[in-house]
Amino acid sequence: MEAELTQRIGDINDLQTGHVRIGGSHYINSYILPPVLSRYSQLYPGIALELVEHSSAVLTKMLEERAVDLTFSCNQLFMKDFERYPMFSDRILLAVPRAHPFNRRYRAFALPPRGVMNGHHLHGDCPALPAERCGELEFISLMPGNNLHDRMLQIFAAVGVKPRLKIELSQLATTYHLAAGGFAAAFVSDRMVTAAATPLCFYRLDSPLATRQFYALLPSRDYTAKAVRRFIQLVGEVLRPKARA
Repeated sequence: MEAELTQRIGDINDLQTGHVRIGGSHYINSYILPPVLSRYSQLYPGIALELVEHSSAVLTKMLEERAVDLTFSCNQLFMKDFERYPMFSDRILLAVPRAHPFNRRYRAFALPPRGVMNGHHLHGDCPALPAERCGELEFISLMPGNNLHDRMLQIFAAVGVKPRLKIELSQLATTYHLAAGGFAAAFVSDRMVTAAATPLCFYRLDSPLATRQFYALLPSRDYTAKAVRRFIQLVGEVLRPKARA
């Protein structure tokens, strides 16, 4: 109640003062929110931004307890008790170390980093690798409970293949960099591909599970601070020109 009262008072000042607590996973905070946070702070320098980093499961619990003002999720199980607004999407790609023989066998499907950065994997004429071919590789996986881990298992299960897991990690960024170091293949987000020199080949997957829609989640309540509503609007404004399928 005290926090809500403070937000109402801040609204009287019309975004001149205030405080917004944003919950995000490491992936969201590192690859999605930086341009949004920068733009918001330029437009509303009097509003303090607090960034909280945890897993989606922890963040939804914090949202329920009003310990954060908003968070982001693509997991339907975490959304049912909250207000939600579609924000952005990403595409899960297979990433294979460039020197791996797999890339020679399936060169017709392979995309260089620049091809992903240019959005070629989103075009209808981009060939999709049959998901069962992933069974030929060893994988770096995220830990159970992570959305990308769960989707990976569902993608494999749909084609009757058991994944060969070499290691399990807690962070998607670590997974990406370990794959780039040549350790094993991995499923990664297309929004992480930002450098043309990355030593990986990427593959579009022929699975509907490879597209994830992320939502902004808010507590179910009658009042939402103007500073929080404006942040959500800005996420859409900043990310829309760069949206990927």
